Amino acid sequence: MHTLIRISAKTGLSRFIILIFIALFSSQSGVYAQSGSDIELVSELYKHANTYYWYGRMRSNSLYEFHQCREYLDSIDQMIKKIPYQNEELAFFVDSISQEVQSFKETIDAMEEVCMDNANGRVPLYHGLTGHNDDYVYIDDADELAIEDGLGNLLNIPYPSKPLSDVMYHSIVIVDPYDPVLEEVTHQYLSLRSAHYIISRHELKQFLSDKNFESVQKGDIDHEVYKDIADFYEVEWIGIFRVELNDKVKGIYYFGVSFTAYNVSSREYKNILYSEAFRQDKGPDFIPATLGGIASAIIIFMIILLGSFLIKDGKPKYSFILGLGSIIASILISSFLFFILSTLAPAPSIFHMAVPFIIWKLSFSLCIIILPLLLCYFLLLKLLKEKAHHQQSIFALLMGSTAGFFCLLMYESYILYESFEAWRILILTLPVFILVAWFISKNFLVYFHKGKIEYLISTVFFIFTTLNCSTQH
Repeated sequence: MHTLIRISAKTGLSRFIILIFIALFSSQSGVYAQSGSDIELVSELYKHANTYYWYGRMRSNSLYEFHQCREYLDSIDQMIKKIPYQNEELAFFVDSISQEVQSFKETIDAMEEVCMDNANGRVPLYHGLTGHNDDYVYIDDADELAIEDGLGNLLNIPYPSKPLSDVMYHSIVIVDPYDPVLEEVTHQYLSLRSAHYIISRHELKQFLSDKNFESVQKGDIDHEVYKDIADFYEVEWIGIFRVELNDKVKGIYYFGVSFTAYNVSSREYKNILYSEAFRQDKGPDFIPATLGGIASAIIIFMIILLGSFLIKDGKPKYSFILGLGSIIASILISSFLFFILSTLAPAPSIFHMAVPFIIWKLSFSLCIIILPLLLCYFLLLKLLKEKAHHQQSIFALLMGSTAGFFCLLMYESYILYESFEAWRILILTLPVFILVAWFISKNFLVYFHKGKIEYLISTVFFIFTTLNCSTQH
């Protein structure tokens, strides 16, 4: 399982500059109180844009995350136009922020242009359809897993010549903002997976004054606190693991974790290691996404029932059996084949005209729609034999065999967009499927009864239609 982690010596220089300005102007009182509030909101929006930017980078330059970043930058543009400023300092800040946002937008524009040629740019649901959503969390706590991801990567970095996990220090843990649960998660992870001796809170409480203990909890530690810890354990070096929540937006947890060591004799810090990790909480989206998939199957079944009344050739009894059976079989077969295909998919950043991606697109469409159709035909239509060779039955079989595709589309669409964006796709494509299914069901019978091969041209049309619909969304 790959983990979305970025290693860096420092994070968000632009964000740091913005926060400096915010600290300067939000401290103003009187007539500038409202401006200070607006600037704080601008800072928050910029932080979210920065999060989506790096999150998109970590997700193989995912176009969807860059679009979200762009939306936040557009919101900042609208905000700074409304900020009332009546002095040169505030005017300078607004101008600086505007230039920073414009530069950020130019970066996003260039990235979007490049990403449109990638597989995940051409097929927005590519990550979900190929199992590249390892950063999604459905059951466990996303913030805890993000911290563990970051720590796992941090411990593998050489310090200086062997992995940090193999280095022995008496170390403390700082969580910013402080959270006792996340502190315990960090403590347990480091204790189990490294040679460090992690000093617990109750140990520190034994020998630190209340003031110094509170400073450790806040992460504001001076030399005297380090010296007290070093003297108690009779060591010269104190390790410091710092876990910082960089941002949380729409279920995305963006954590930075770092390590350094402090020498109480020289009062110097050793090399600083840094890592970042993302996890996104998708637990609340699982039930709506599943219900969306079920709803699409119900809609298809209702279309089959309607077709049994409008199409006169056939018996509704067999249409009902074939329709329900093909829907269930299509969902089961498509789900099974989906997991197999996801392991064979090329990287999301692959060029969209590359042969491996084209092969995957064709294979995906054949396996998710055409293969269930053929299997349903041999398992169900042959089982009912000649009694089911009517237009009603063929129509029910064709529509039912698409249920797996539409259920998968609705589920993955809601997981990504957190809204039923796929309803638009369903509304646009389902009428095409209905017309094609009706056309094929009518012409297939002519071929079946009279053996005229030209009537199978409609089947080829059906295949190309489904291939196009299934691979472009």
